[in-house]
Amino acid sequence: MSSSDLPRFFDSRFSFLSSCGICSLCVINVSNEFNLINSIISNLSSKVEEMEDTIKKNHDLIQYKLTTDILYGNIKNEEEVRNRLRLSDKEFPYKYIRLVITEINPEIFNQLSPEHREFISFKLVDLVNNYFFNKSHCINVNIPSNCIATIINLPERTYDLQYGLDQILQIIKDELSLNCNIALSVCEESLLSISSIYTDTMNYLKYSFIYGYGNIFRSSEIEQYEANSGNFGIDNLKHLETLLKSCKYDQLNHAIDKLTEDIKVNGYSYNYTQTILIQVVGLICKAIREQSASYDSGNINDIAGEFHKIFTLNGSVEWIHKLIEIYSQNINARNTQIDHEFLNKITGYIEANIDRQISLNTVADEFNISTGHLSRLFKEGSGVNFSDYIIDMKFKKAVDLLIQSRLEVSEIAERLGYLNLSYFSKLFKEKYGMTPVQFRKKNV
Repeated sequence: MSSSDLPRFFDSRFSFLSSCGICSLCVINVSNEFNLINSIISNLSSKVEEMEDTIKKNHDLIQYKLTTDILYGNIKNEEEVRNRLRLSDKEFPYKYIRLVITEINPEIFNQLSPEHREFISFKLVDLVNNYFFNKSHCINVNIPSNCIATIINLPERTYDLQYGLDQILQIIKDELSLNCNIALSVCEESLLSISSIYTDTMNYLKYSFIYGYGNIFRSSEIEQYEANSGNFGIDNLKHLETLLKSCKYDQLNHAIDKLTEDIKVNGYSYNYTQTILIQVVGLICKAIREQSASYDSGNINDIAGEFHKIFTLNGSVEWIHKLIEIYSQNINARNTQIDHEFLNKITGYIEANIDRQISLNTVADEFNISTGHLSRLFKEGSGVNFSDYIIDMKFKKAVDLLIQSRLEVSEIAERLGYLNLSYFSKLFKEKYGMTPVQFRKKNV
């Protein structure tokens, strides 16, 4: 008998009692009881309808709460899970459970406006739902905002999800023009076990840092990565330091690129990769602090902070290359300043001793540098060759002596190291367009 049939039933019972001659008082009492029961049942019926309407209106919220409670381990027994699944119009008839987490590249996602991020999040849920609908039993939740956690019920432990997950990645790329990664958990037999593997499965996605987006990370692969560390040690670090301090920047950049390639090819662990990168960045920061006065400790801390904001290995390596370039520019600027000061000392010495026997070798010995370094310093610092500079200085001295002294031209030539007067006069005429005698007559 349904709740809608009860009022008619009570009315018929009341008519029967009246026709049998039951006293009016008894009939009234029975009628009152029947009315009370009828009122209670009517009230319950309206409450059931209200509850069903509430459930219908809050279906998505109920499913969200159920999924998050499963992920966070807030449900303590299987029966409660089953009851709440039914409340969400879901059922998990099979024995095996797997967790699939789909992640949008956060570097791109975080650059979107709040409105666009919200749209992408809801759209991602729809795409995943639409794909799995009628293909398997699942529930999912958008958590955190750039991730979808999907709990899938499977008929077999070895059920192959490869094709389906590849399809999801392609659909998301086609529909949203976004590259995503998927983390696939181990297979479990109880929904209550999901909370214990949720954190582990989320951690698979840290390998997005190394391999970028468009990948599927499985537990078997992650186990191999986690167990794999290379042999990058103190000797390798010293080699990079030597290249840096000897200004062999091309070789240094090549060595870092090679190291990055080895990390990917050999499948090194995330922690090992981070350790290497931190050591390399620390090495460059140390060199900046030691050799460049224009960087203070505050800037060094800012550099380290910027490094930790980068989302990918390739991005980190590009950033390290830029850091090396900044270092090289700073060192070159500092060395240019030092060389300029050093060149001024050398030219001052030459000017003070120009009337002596002076040469590339004598000046190099005086300043304890090689003749090659001295020659290069002059060419880069003054734009002229050392020998041309010496000749210029000698003839400037000759001009001073011709104007300010009464020395014979032969004496001036000899004082400046020219023992052949004719050769001295020839060079002087080539430079000033007249002989030393003519120059003296004109300017004295």
